[in-house]
Order: sequence, then structure tokens, then C-alpha cells
Amino acid sequence: MNTIAEIAEEVSQAVTELKSNTSTQLTALAKRLDDFERRAARPGGAWSDFKPGGASETLASAEVNAALKRFMRTGDNGHLLELKGMAVGSDPDGGYLSFPVIGPAIVNRVREMSPVRQVARVIALPSGDAYEEPREAGEAAATWSGEQDPRGETQAPTLNMTRIPLEELTANPRVTQKLVDTASFDVAAWLTERLADRFARAEGTAFVTGNGVGRPRGIVTYATAATGDAARPWGTLEHFNTGAAGAFASSNPADVLFELQARLKTGYRPNAAWMMNRRTAAKVRQLKSLQGDYLWAPSVQDGQPDRLLGHPVALAEDMPDMADGALSIAFGDFRAGYTIVDRLGMRLLADPFTSKPHICMFAYKRVGGAVVDFEAIKLLRFSLSG
Repeated sequence: MNTIAEIAEEVSQAVTELKSNTSTQLTALAKRLDDFERRAARPGGAWSDFKPGGASETLASAEVNAALKRFMRTGDNGHLLELKGMAVGSDPDGGYLSFPVIGPAIVNRVREMSPVRQVARVIALPSGDAYEEPREAGEAAATWSGEQDPRGETQAPTLNMTRIPLEELTANPRVTQKLVDTASFDVAAWLTERLADRFARAEGTAFVTGNGVGRPRGIVTYATAATGDAARPWGTLEHFNTGAAGAFASSNPADVLFELQARLKTGYRPNAAWMMNRRTAAKVRQLKSLQGDYLWAPSVQDGQPDRLLGHPVALAEDMPDMADGALSIAFGDFRAGYTIVDRLGMRLLADPFTSKPHICMFAYKRVGGAVVDFEAIKLLRFSLSG
């Protein structure tokens, strides 16, 4: 058995040989690259004196430069100048070696965003996969009693439990490694921003029209009735009809807005807002009072919403268009009426291995939403009756 000293001597000799071989290879490689550079600098950039395989062949300097780029990326020098059939138009045949000039910025499309998250109550959930909240459904009874009248038992208050499950929103786009490596802008940052934008639009749609199956439950998907708060069952929103199918009434069309506003309890009024899409808003902007004044008041300050009958207007493009039976306008205290539950925000995982040469950017987010107070939101229904 070799002693420790003998083993150490063998390791030392192996390291010395490796250094020597590496130094020799690097020297030869440097000499060869210098030779390439000198020949490429000749007038016309032609390498007429290079004869691979014993046959005379002329190579354009652009092809040689492309081959050098491939060598520097892959270390493949065995076929450095075998460039037959290469073409920029085909990536496998050399297109990956072409470097077009890319601008420093991306022109992004302008997309409609839902304002529900800005007006609703948002709760960050540190753990668990659902949020539960007790909600008062019935109130305690009280009676007047004379001095010597018996004091009987009165009705106790009742509670309902509201449960909002967390649902998962995912995306898994791919980008090429080339784009990440050669772009003059931060592709990963841009893609992350686009994913956040897409997630915001997807969840905004669900907050208005989601069916609650694998996604949040939307405001306009709940059952509605034309009865007041005292007579309407819990879990049902109140609607008020315009008196015309898919439109405002031809006579005094603005009256329904006053009526809908009056249906909301006084306690919800200070934080109340209108919600509709911009096509419905275009019709509402034309409504006037009996004195001929427009009911819609444009904002006089940047960043502040327009106001309708003294309350701000949130333009949500996912609200239904005006049509027969459509619930196209909502009014209420959305912070009290609708709750959004978030878990950890958006998570992003970069996977460069599964689908090479692409990088998969797997993003996911867990979010839930539901109406929690069915007296805090009223809906305008564009229907004759019902």
C-alpha cells in the first residue's frame, strides 16, 4: 500500500502535468486566434490561402467571425471553419450566431385594469388555504317594559360564517436563452412585469364575473332580488330595474340612479362608489337633472376619479355592457361588501433545464374573493321588470 507521502507525490506530479498540458493548449490556441485575426484583416477580408482538407476554399470574414462567436460560446474548435450551408434565416443553421441591434426599451400595450382591488377590502393571509369570518345575520331583539311587567326572553343575535377559499392563478411562459443573453434590456424583469400585469387583469375579471369554481366569486354572479334588506335572504344582492330593456327609461332616465343611491343604508354612504365600464359610463355622462345640469362631474384634479351624484366612479371594464337583464352598474361600499384574500403575493420560479434552450418562467399566485356583506352593494338591472 502506498504511503501518504507517495500518494502526495503522485498528486503533485499529476497537477504539474495538467498545468503543463493546459499551458501548451492555451499557447497554441492563442497563436491560432492571432493567425485568424491577422488573416481576417487583409483587404477584402478573404482567406484565400486557407485550404481545409487540402481543397482551396474562400470564406467571408463575417462567417469566420460567426464561427469564432460559436467557439467562444461552446468551446467547439474541432470544426471551427466548417461553415457549409449556414444561414442567418435558420437558427439551427447559424441564425443563433447573428446579433441584430435591439432597442433599449419595449413598447408595451396599454391594457384595461380592474379597479376592484383598489376599492375592496384586501386581507393578507399568512397561512392556511381559506379565510373565514363571522358575520352578523340577525340582530338581538329588545322590548319596552313597564315598571312591574315581567321581563321575558328576547331573541338572540345570529351569525353567519363567511368562507373565502384561496384559488391558484398560474402562468408558464418561455423565453429563449439567446434573448436573455443578447437583449440590451432586462428581459426577465420585463417578463415579470408582464406576468404581474396579466395576473392583475385575470383576477380583476374574476372579482366581477368569476363563478367561484377554481377562481374568486364575482360581484355580479350572485343571486339578486328586487326586495329590500329586511325581506331579502342573506346571500342575495338587491337590484333595481331601469324600467326599460337594456336601456334607461325614456322618461326621466336619471331617476333610477337616485333610487339606487337611496336603497343603500346611511351607514354605507360615506365610503360608497359607483362601478361600471366605460361604455356604460358614456351613456351615464349624458344624463341631466330636471334643471338641465349634467349629473356627472369630471374630476378637477389629476389622479382623482370623476364623481356621479357626489360619489366617485370606478371604471371596471369587466362590468357587463348595457343589455336586457344585465347588471351593468353597481353602487355601494365595496370595502365593506367585498373582500379579497391574498397569500404571499406572486411567486416566480425560473427553470432553465426542462425545455432547453428555453427558460421557463413559472409564476403562480394564490388569491380569493367574495361578497361578505350583501347589504353594502346595490345593482342596477337594465330590465323592464323582474
